[in-house]
Amino acid sequence: MVHALDTPVNDALRRGRGGPEAYDGVVELWFDSLDALAAAGATPEGKAAGRRLVEDERTFIDLARSPVLVAEGQEEFPMPIVEGRRAPDFTLEDADGTSVSLGDFKGKDVVVYFYPKDDTPGCTKEACGFRDLNKDLQKAGVVVLGISADSGESHTKFAQKYRLPFTLLSDPDRKVMTAWGAYGDKMMYGKKTKGVIRSTVWIGPDGVVRKHWKKVADAAKHPEQVWDAVRGGGE
Repeated sequence: MVHALDTPVNDALRRGRGGPEAYDGVVELWFDSLDALAAAGATPEGKAAGRRLVEDERTFIDLARSPVLVAEGQEEFPMPIVEGRRAPDFTLEDADGTSVSLGDFKGKDVVVYFYPKDDTPGCTKEACGFRDLNKDLQKAGVVVLGISADSGESHTKFAQKYRLPFTLLSDPDRKVMTAWGAYGDKMMYGKKTKGVIRSTVWIGPDGVVRKHWKKVADAAKHPEQVWDAVRGGGE
């Protein structure tokens, strides 16, 4: 739902996507789906309207739990990860500084797992679990990508120390993590804090999310859970 006091902005955003309703001087725009809202930014008209929403102090966007971003120069509208929906693409650097995109693995099963920090107890157990299953995963044509906010240098040391055969990517500003629901509020030692949420997403060869483990409870056992799901076809 987008609230705006600027009529031209409303006109630009709602055109072809439903009509507004007036409420206490505020126009409420309703879209059939989050994809429809993202589509509003896919046109020059929609993007221009989005920029004006940010620039105008009288406007605001309320998308409940959806991390939809509208900003100058922003070409993508990150969407929450939902099973059965296409996974949003991303591009991050690996340990060598080479850009790697999710789209590079089109036609393959991809397991993207997010973890807090290199060479810490839980993260090491999880990484080694995927390492130990690597032969089986490779035979099944599955690509594993680990993502954290650590630097490329840190990833290199971590991978060398534990002989990790899969790619580790750096997300230093946590933009991908945030868009994929892997960064935000969480409970730690009984207290609410903000940080990396250990989670995993399995994307099928068609680019659609097959399974989303939103919060991994046991890092050591999780790789086996992922392999069981992939091997069983998600059943």
